Amino acid sequence: MNKNIPFYIFAVGVFVIMKFWFRTFGNDQLLFLLYPTNSIIELITGDQAIYTSGSGFEHPRLNIIIEKSCSGYNFLLLCFLVLYFQSLKHSESLSEKAFQLVQYLAIAYISTIFINASRIIISIILKHSAIDNFRISRHIIHESIGVVTYLTFLLFVSVINEKLLNTKYAKLK
Repeated sequence: MNKNIPFYIFAVGVFVIMKFWFRTFGNDQLLFLLYPTNSIIELITGDQAIYTSGSGFEHPRLNIIIEKSCSGYNFLLLCFLVLYFQSLKHSESLSEKAFQLVQYLAIAYISTIFINASRIIISIILKHSAIDNFRISRHIIHESIGVVTYLTFLLFVSVINEKLLNTKYAKLK
């Protein structure tokens, strides 16, 4: 029997619980993702947002709102799960597996903030040209950019992680 099965089950259990818990969240509970993401957007665009609990970070000049659905929470969970699963096949000790749980949660969190900010900046840049030139609805543009950005970055992060893990554990053998 695979000695990592309890860790896989635990990680999937955390994922499922956090996914269901997300339904109860509002903007205030997601400030740990929304605030740093918005700070990057403000830094890059030079635009200041107005935060309200019910609406999120409103950027009237940019005509965008950064709120619960823009938090990147689902990406955070998925990124964590992918990275942690990759690490389990390499790690041996219980303490290493426990450390990696925390380590990959931190890596997924930092990655989520920068990837989410990138997705929003790309959306800001493309939304006007796509709407004007191709007559595509904002919702379709927003969803498409999100899917492509998150998938691309998830693949990128997981490939880098796998290469780092292979290099690290090849040196240890």
